[in-house]
Amino acid sequence: MQTPTLPERVAARYIGTRKLRLIRGNGPFYNVDGTRRTNLDLFTGDELLMPAAEVLGQSYWHDPRNQLPSEYLGVGQVTKKEDEGRTLDEPVVMGYEFQHPREDFELIPDVREATLAANKGRKASEVSNQLKVKPERVTSTSDVVGGGA
Repeated sequence: MQTPTLPERVAARYIGTRKLRLIRGNGPFYNVDGTRRTNLDLFTGDELLMPAAEVLGQSYWHDPRNQLPSEYLGVGQVTKKEDEGRTLDEPVVMGYEFQHPREDFELIPDVREATLAANKGRKASEVSNQLKVKPERVTSTSDVVGGGA
């Protein structure tokens, strides 16, 4: 299976209703402005840079006939080029796996500037593709901050 190039970081706001402690071993963690976060406790409304897959979900494709290797498709709800524009009534039958993002974080509305600042040094096309994801197309269920999605 193709390995995802993570962590791509996006600006996120914690919207959970209780205090959440980040796992030190999954850090370092950064504030939206790019400064290193020293406090591991998150409270409702706190903003930080999170792996994009945790905030937006991620997509994989598995060959329904089990003849081709699985593919990582990217962050968000992504389909293969040949399926663009098709209605995915039964995505699992077609081989798609859409991993849901976390429910306790939301993408910060002014994500473009924060994401560009967080991804200094990356190719512009990579960052641009990351910013095209439409977060309203996915829901979330994950529960570990800083862990894989």
